[in-house]
Amino acid sequence: MIDALSLPFNAIDAAPNRKCRACAIPRPLTGEFFEPTESGFRHVCRECRKERHRQWAARNREHVAAKTKAWIAANRERSQQYHAEYREKNRDALQQQNKEWRARKASYIAAYRRLKRNQNPEDTAARQAANYKKHREKRRAQQKAYYSQTIEQRLARNAKRRARQIEATPPWFGDLDELAMEEAYRVSRSRGRLTGIEWHVDHIVPLRGSGVCGLHVHNNIRVIPAVVNLEKGNRYA
Repeated sequence: MIDALSLPFNAIDAAPNRKCRACAIPRPLTGEFFEPTESGFRHVCRECRKERHRQWAARNREHVAAKTKAWIAANRERSQQYHAEYREKNRDALQQQNKEWRARKASYIAAYRRLKRNQNPEDTAARQAANYKKHREKRRAQQKAYYSQTIEQRLARNAKRRARQIEATPPWFGDLDELAMEEAYRVSRSRGRLTGIEWHVDHIVPLRGSGVCGLHVHNNIRVIPAVVNLEKGNRYA
C-alpha cells in the first residue's frame, strides 16, 4: 500500500481521492472536503482543520475572547446585522434550545433571581415598574381575555378560599384584625400606584400550607411584591 504522504504533490493532486495528512482518511478531492488554495487544495481536510481550530481556541480562550471583542467593537453594525439575520433564520431552533436550557437550569435561574432581588431591591422595583408601564395595555388585554375564559374556575377557587378563611379564622378574631386586614389592602393598592408594580397581601404562614397551616389574623399578614408572593407559593419560609 502506498502512503499518500510519501507521494509527490503532483501525484496526490492528480488522484481522484486524497488522504488527509491528519486523519489519513481518503476523501474526494473537492472543495467540499478540502479547502482550495492558489496551487490546488490543502492537504488537511476541512473537518481536521476545524478540530485543530477548536483545540487551539480552547487553549487560547482569553486571546480569542479579546480578539472577538475588538472585532465586534470595530464592526458593530455588521455584527448586529449578522446576529439579527441568524436569529431570524434559526428562530424556531433557538426558541427550542432556550426552552430546553431554562428547563435544565430552572433551579439555578430561580436562585440567581432571588439573589439579585435581595442585593438590589431598588433596581428590581424600578425595572419591574418600567416593564409594567411598557406592557400595561398588553397585560390588561391578556388579563381581560383570561378573566372572561376562566370565570367559572375563579368563582370556584374564590369560594374555596373563603371557606378556608372561615376555617382559619379563630374565635378571637376581632376589630383589630379586621382593621389590620383593611389597612393591609389599602397599603397594597397605595404601593401599587407609587411603584407601578403589583403588591399582594400575603399570609406569612399559609392558610393551607403543605407542612403547617396558619390563621387569618392580623399578625399573620404582610404586604409584599406579587412576584415574591407567587414565588413563595403555598410554602412557609
